[in-house]
Amino acid sequence: MNSRLGTLLDWTLADFSFLGIAIWQYISVTRDLKRSKAREAAERQAAEQNAASSVSPPVPGHPEGQ
Repeated sequence: MNSRLGTLLDWTLADFSFLGIAIWQYISVTRDLKRSKAREAAERQAAEQNAASSVSPPVPGHPEGQ
């Protein structure tokens, strides 16, 4: 009976350790994905604002080549 209890405790400890690490990894990866998506969105928005501000206003007069 004593060896069976030891085996049960050993397997239970291993199972809970595996589940704990798996859950921790899932949470860690999910957070990282959210951060990278937010960073990419911020970079894209900054690039769009930069492109919009770099467009020069139309110059009065005749267009080139006419």
